[in-house]
Amino acid sequence: MHQNISNGWIGYVAPQLYWSIGYKPVPYEKLVDWWSKETRGTQVKLYIGHGVYKLGSNRTDWRSSDAIIKQLF
Repeated sequence: MHQNISNGWIGYVAPQLYWSIGYKPVPYEKLVDWWSKETRGTQVKLYIGHGVYKLGSNRTDWRSSDAIIKQLF
């Protein structure tokens, strides 16, 4: 993927980051940071996919809308 981004072969990437903030194996914020660094300084647009379908579930921080609000800001 890195080569596709750095060479400008693609116009955008849309990773589906459905992890929770603070998820121990791979936290959401770490993934966003990595993707941001991959696209920084290029013409490739970054559109993060969110797991809105998890809202209201009993998964970690998805019990309320606060989870998605934290991810967006």
